[in-house]
Amino acid sequence: MFARCWLLVEGETETWVINELARQCGHHFDAEGIKVIEFAQSGLKPLVKFARRMGIEWHVLVDGDEAGKKYAATVRSLLNDDREEEREHLTMLPALDMEHFMYRQGFADVFHRVA
Repeated sequence: MFARCWLLVEGETETWVINELARQCGHHFDAEGIKVIEFAQSGLKPLVKFARRMGIEWHVLVDGDEAGKKYAATVRSLLNDDREEEREHLTMLPALDMEHFMYRQGFADVFHRVA
């Protein structure tokens, strides 16, 4: 929990995928002080407020679905709708969720093989 940077994600899929992609690219998040944290169960606002108070850098990754849009609105409100800050702290996937995003980004064969 106490890292220099938090990547706040909606669910398990994002946690697994991002950690594994980082590992495949030679990054060791634990050693680099980066923690991928699932926020959907605990709430986004308290985590962002805590990160700010502790001086932990943070970035939020949300799905492009309705829930993701609500989470994005929460982030924007915490940033006082500052677009420059938003670019540094918020990414919304251009798809309903991580699975659809990965499918569209060239991983369709993986989904078909495991289905």
